[in-house]
Amino acid sequence: MMKGTLWVGKNCQSEDNPFRGVFVLGHSTYGTVVGDLHGILAWIEGKGDATFSIFYRVVTGKENRRTKKTKPERQAFWDRFIFANSVEAILKTGSDTPSAKDYAIAKTVLPGVCAQAVAEGAVYAFSFGDAHQAWSTLILKNAGLVVTESVHFANDKQKRAPVAWKEFVIKLNGSHS
Repeated sequence: MMKGTLWVGKNCQSEDNPFRGVFVLGHSTYGTVVGDLHGILAWIEGKGDATFSIFYRVVTGKENRRTKKTKPERQAFWDRFIFANSVEAILKTGSDTPSAKDYAIAKTVLPGVCAQAVAEGAVYAFSFGDAHQAWSTLILKNAGLVVTESVHFANDKQKRAPVAWKEFVIKLNGSHS
């Protein structure tokens, strides 16, 4: 469910959630609507989103692109996480990039978003997207979050994002045991 600019999955703090306390920070969104800032609700309903679909496959290990995800599977997936984008501006197309003004606004807004994520139980942050990490990683760490950085899933020709996710899960599993 949306809480301001933060997606808070209904099971994000469940004891049996292997991703309990995880805050995922993405980069930006395009073609979404107000009230569904990140496009998560549309993705749950079945609208295609390359980044979310790749992230889903990396997290679940379901590599086959043609395997259809049911609405309950999509919902259950996002119910395990806290999520926000570093840039809240809604871009028109996937080829658009945030402006300098969008990034300036993001730098002032992100500390509050991180504080809200921590208040919701976030302890760990998995941050993907190269463009914002020069400044967002410090903000995440200042909020008290343990941070793992990754390249953006949609632009990952060298397949580094799945490696970063696996390293993140190893850290997470060590802390949940």
